[in-house]
Amino acid sequence: MIDYLQDAGVVDPWPGTWLAHQDRDKCEFALMGLEARYGVQLRRDYQTVAELAAGLCKAMELL
Repeated sequence: MIDYLQDAGVVDPWPGTWLAHQDRDKCEFALMGLEARYGVQLRRDYQTVAELAAGLCKAMELL
């Protein structure tokens, strides 16, 4: 997941990093990559990288 965020240009993609403070297009690009890679649907309102990680884990459990 960190690789997708870094590839999208999100700086310092650590658990406490606020996604709301990042470029929205970069975050969208990362989310689309994660969705394609893992075959899941992700919300667009995650506030932090930690919330995104939890959401990805939850989405994968529902498969």
